[in-house]
Amino acid sequence: MPQPNQITIKTADNSVHTLPALGRDYSESSELIAREDRSAGGTLRRDITAEKKTFTLNYETIDNAALLLYEDLFENHVGEVLTLSVARLNQTGTEVTKQYKVLMRPFSRKRMPSALWQGVSIEFVEI
Repeated sequence: MPQPNQITIKTADNSVHTLPALGRDYSESSELIAREDRSAGGTLRRDITAEKKTFTLNYETIDNAALLLYEDLFENHVGEVLTLSVARLNQTGTEVTKQYKVLMRPFSRKRMPSALWQGVSIEFVEI
């Protein structure tokens, strides 16, 4: 059965971790790697080398178990290239999974009075 919006991370040792979906706000942004310049006639020219994505997972609140997963990923795999898999449903309702090679960025968190954390924003940047 399709699981749209499922996001997983695979580490270099082939461990696969499903990233918590509860309370998650997910976004993607694109960055164009390009060179721009004007020709002798003044026309703007752009040479696009690549498009790279940044994947952001924002949690308004997150429990300790979910936070420990991200802390483990960062502490033990910060220097390695990870494989991020994002599952989506296409126009026909078929699940399509795309994979990206990414690096994880550092993140901050704030402890709430309960056993929860708030303001956790996790970023993965395509290499």
